[in-house]
Amino acid sequence: MNSNSSGAKEGDATTHSELLAAVKSEVAALHENTIKVIKDVTASNRVWDAVKTVLPILLTTFLTFLIWNAQSKIQGKVDDNNRVLQARMALTQDFYKMKLNAYVDTCRVIADMSKSLDSYQNKEFNPDIGKQASDNVEAVGRLGTVYALFLSDDLKKDLGKLWGSGINRMSNNDYAMQEINTQILALEQRMRNDLRTEELGYLPSPPSQ
Repeated sequence: MNSNSSGAKEGDATTHSELLAAVKSEVAALHENTIKVIKDVTASNRVWDAVKTVLPILLTTFLTFLIWNAQSKIQGKVDDNNRVLQARMALTQDFYKMKLNAYVDTCRVIADMSKSLDSYQNKEFNPDIGKQASDNVEAVGRLGTVYALFLSDDLKKDLGKLWGSGINRMSNNDYAMQEINTQILALEQRMRNDLRTEELGYLPSPPSQ
């Protein structure tokens, strides 16, 4: 009977040892898994920390590039438009400068004709007066063709009428200069209206009677 008791005790001890070993093994495995999880979580946190540090820099750089690119395109369009505008302004300025010169020269030619026709009745005493008057009247007749690009259509018509009056004056001494001077005053006003300025008061005026 004592033998049976001893065997039972030895069996229980073996069972307890095996259970203890199994528990130790499970605890060791659990510890190892826990350490691994902690390491994985730590590694993940480090990666996320790195991402959190780098991501704002990347986003800022990208947004800065987008803004710079947009500004460059806008500035390029503005520069192109400015170049076109400057070219148009230069052409416009040149055109109006030539137009102003055409109107000033027209007024000078008209004044020369008026002066020569005013003394046309003295051609018998000075033959040069007749030639000068003829040349000046002819010059008025050419103005519409010479300055066709710059003179208005109405002005060219009025110049044609003035040329006709000059021809009448040379063919008829009784043709009053007052009519010619009235036409010249109307022509000067039309030129000022065409140029849209009242600063052209320096335009030559016909000689006073």
